[in-house]
Amino acid sequence: MPLLACPACQRTTEQPVTGVCARCSAAFLAHLDTIIVTWTKAHDELMPSGAWSGGGAHVFGSKPPCNIAALSWEEGHPILNILSEWEKLVREERHLVPLGMLPPLRMSDEIARLVGFHRHHAEWTCRQAWADEMLLEMQQLAKSGLAASRQTDTRVRILCPGETHEGEVCGKRLTIPEDHNEYVHCTRCQTMWTVPWLMRVALENVEWLDAAHLEQWFKIPESNVRRWAQQGKVRSVRADGSTVFSKSDAIALRDRLAS
Repeated sequence: MPLLACPACQRTTEQPVTGVCARCSAAFLAHLDTIIVTWTKAHDELMPSGAWSGGGAHVFGSKPPCNIAALSWEEGHPILNILSEWEKLVREERHLVPLGMLPPLRMSDEIARLVGFHRHHAEWTCRQAWADEMLLEMQQLAKSGLAASRQTDTRVRILCPGETHEGEVCGKRLTIPEDHNEYVHCTRCQTMWTVPWLMRVALENVEWLDAAHLEQWFKIPESNVRRWAQQGKVRSVRADGSTVFSKSDAIALRDRLAS
């Protein structure tokens, strides 16, 4: 039986996918959580970060006095518009009470109700033929919320080292899963990678690493790295408040001591 693919993430599966795969179903719920959390967080971004001086002039802190993106997000209209449209579809196809017959709610209550509605129907939603389209809109909405609340997606991304049919480097940006036992599938060049191998490829082009990564990826104990740096055998510098070490120095010294 040929392998089939999830229409949303393009990961191959042993069984036919109805709607989207289990991983994308989990992502759908995560996006809903992000939407409600960032909508609450955006309210904080509308407060100035500094303090009023005695003369009446405002002295601002390190961030701007107002986050413009937060204004639109805090109003809630992007959330209401998208979630309401998908709610109409779910209600129609599940033969539920029409949306127009529900009592109006305050903005905060309505957003909470919408997110709760979609969480409640998520299992059914993710089995529908249009689930990949809804997932994409939820992902985009969640990203808007992260930007509005000045939160960032901290997941590691690496350019795919695979080759296209034309023999060129693929270069598609791949997101590294938190579980390093999983595989990463590139939808552009159709290659499959292990997380450790991808990380090692990425680190080949990086010179300065912290001691933890030198131990994790190059099997050089942190204590050795720090001791060698104190002895002047491995270069080190301060970057973004932490100490990083020369990868080439550490590897060369490790190899010399091992020979």
